[in-house]
Amino acid sequence: MDLLLRDQAPLTPEQWLALDETVVQTARRALVCRRFIPIFGPLGPGTQAVPDDRLSGGAGGAVDLMGNAESASVRLSVRRYLPVPLIYKDFRLPWRDLEAAAQTGAPLDMGGADAAAAACAHAEDDLIVNGNLLLGLPGLRAVDGAQQRPLGDWNDPEQALNAVVAATEALFSAGFYGAATVLTSPLLFSRLNRMYGNSGLLTVEQVQKLVRGGVYQSPVVPEQTALVLSAESATMDLALAQDMIVAYQGPENLNHLFRVLEMLVLRIKQPRAIVVLAG
Repeated sequence: MDLLLRDQAPLTPEQWLALDETVVQTARRALVCRRFIPIFGPLGPGTQAVPDDRLSGGAGGAVDLMGNAESASVRLSVRRYLPVPLIYKDFRLPWRDLEAAAQTGAPLDMGGADAAAAACAHAEDDLIVNGNLLLGLPGLRAVDGAQQRPLGDWNDPEQALNAVVAATEALFSAGFYGAATVLTSPLLFSRLNRMYGNSGLLTVEQVQKLVRGGVYQSPVVPEQTALVLSAESATMDLALAQDMIVAYQGPENLNHLFRVLEMLVLRIKQPRAIVVLAG
């Protein structure tokens, strides 16, 4: 059964290929959080809920002679279930454009699909970072148990670096020793792109050397906020039911209505792997 109704759309295989390529390229360019949070799935578009586990006992490995230490187990401390929301944006292809393409062989204008995919990418990152209270999804910034630290004044490169240093120390103290990732607002990211003292390096380069992971910016992050996190499958992932794809909805006033859609949810397994720097 073609759940996306693609076989009913008045598009040639070549036009579908161009449409899909447009959406994929836009998603790759626009999505931010998928660059550092692991993916779990795909689970299938029928998936409406996924387990949301909290793990404990993972701070350090045990060392003894008999192998029976109680601290040797990573334990499931809480299991709940999260809804998997639908993220989508509609666009139209005018019938006259389709007719012109059929008559002349000209390519279709994919601007509507591009804009719809960009809107979905923005909505996905906003869901991951800020959550959705109506759906009971807190996001990285507001999850219970995340560590909180002061942001400081990032107009001063030294204060910016010191804030990230304090955040990485908080991660180490909580037992997260791997590379960290920094996610900031565009405003704070621009302030990181200033020379750090007489080092000959930008502040962002000093931060990258410190965290050993990426430094990213996203417009969904509030202006005076940065996140420093250990993004590994043991701490968080994105449960992906359906990756971004195009569906056909049918004719509307002779034009044709399409939908860019995806289904996923953020699962935070160890909230203390997140440090929120807020001013």
